[in-house]
Amino acid sequence: MTSEDNTVPRAAQLGLAFVNTLDEAQLDERTERLHELVNDDATWWIDTGRDRVAGQRGHDPGDGRPWPLHGTMPMSEKLEFVRQIGPEIFPQGLGRRIVSRSFGNENVALVEAEGFGIHAGGKAYRNRYAFVIDVVGDGIQSVREYLDTLHADDVFGNERSSMRTTVTLPIATSATVARTDNEKVVLSLWPALAASDIDAFGACFHPDGSWWTDAGTDRDRGAFDADGGPADGHPLHGVISIAEKLDYMRSRLSSGYAGASIDVTPFRLFGDGDFIALEAESFAKLSNGLVYQNRYVFVVEMQGLLIKQVREYCDTLHVIDVTTGRN
Repeated sequence: MTSEDNTVPRAAQLGLAFVNTLDEAQLDERTERLHELVNDDATWWIDTGRDRVAGQRGHDPGDGRPWPLHGTMPMSEKLEFVRQIGPEIFPQGLGRRIVSRSFGNENVALVEAEGFGIHAGGKAYRNRYAFVIDVVGDGIQSVREYLDTLHADDVFGNERSSMRTTVTLPIATSATVARTDNEKVVLSLWPALAASDIDAFGACFHPDGSWWTDAGTDRDRGAFDADGGPADGHPLHGVISIAEKLDYMRSRLSSGYAGASIDVTPFRLFGDGDFIALEAESFAKLSNGLVYQNRYVFVVEMQGLLIKQVREYCDTLHVIDVTTGRN
C-alpha cells in the first residue's frame, strides 16, 4: 500500500506509513520521516499502569510523566527522546514490526502489529500493538498506542516510579452512535455487561467465537495464532473460546467485583465492513477495595451479525496491579 493508492482512505494510508516507518534502520532517517507524516502539534499516548490520573484521555501529565508508560505527550518530544535513547535501550536495533491487520476511513485508522527487540538488559521485548491514528488535514494529529504494559514494565523497568492513583469520578455516559448493524451489535455488549447479564452478552457471539487478551510476562501464550489453553481464572489469557471467556466473566463478577457491575463506556467507534474498532473506558469497584479503571481498544471481527473474534488491548499492568493489590 502506498500513499498514491487513492482507493485507500487517507487515515489508513498514513497509519500504515507511520507504523512501517517505526522500523527504519537509521534512527535519524526514521525520525525525519515520522516528522513528515505528523502535524506540528501532534501527540502520542500510551497508558500508564498504576498511575490512572496520568493516563487520562486529553491530559498531558507534563515532565513528571512516568516512563515508558507516559500518557499523552507531544509527538515532537517523543520522537526526539526515542532518537536519543534508542541506541542505549536497543543496542542491536529493533526487529521488524509486522502489521497483522489494518483498516480505517479518512479520519481515523486502526493498525495491529507485532515487534521484537533485545533490551540492553538482555530481556527480549516482544510486544503486540494496536495503534489508533487520527488524521487532521494532511497529517497525523494523534497516535494512541495500546500494548501489553505489563510486558513493557517487566522489560524496561520503571525508571520513574509510578505511584498508584485513581481517577476521582466514574466515566460519563457514552454518546457513541452506531452507524451500521455490526456496530449496533458491538455497542449492545456494554449495557448487558453493566447489568451483569452475561447470557445477553454472550448472545452477541458466534458459537465458535473467541476472545484474545495479551498475556503479560508469558509472551508465547499471547501470540495471535496460539491457543491460550484453559484461562485458569487468569485475565491475561491469550486466545480462548468465547464459552470459556463467558464462564470466567461470570466467576469474576460474583467474586472480584463482589456483585457490583463493571461499566464500560465507549468513546470511539469506527470500522470497515466486518472489522470494527471500539475505544472505551471502564469503572468498577473491586472486592479488595481498589478501583478498576482501564482503557481499551477492542478490535472486533464480525461474521454475519455475530461476533467471531475480539482482540482486547488494554493496560495489562493496571489489571495485575489492582487484582493482586501489589504496590
